[in-house]
Amino acid sequence: MQRALVIGASGGVGAAIATAFAGRGAEVIGLSRAQDGLDVTDVRSTSSTGTS
Repeated sequence: MQRALVIGASGGVGAAIATAFAGRGAEVIGLSRAQDGLDVTDVRSTSSTGTS
């Protein structure tokens, strides 16, 4: 299993990268200063992969 550490995962390019890695089955660790954005990114990742 691949793992990806994404800095700035709460929005913009970071969120897109985190979602793309998750969609390809990678375990994604997302870092951000804003919790709200990470929650949204988690929902997007969950809906694209079927898991959290």
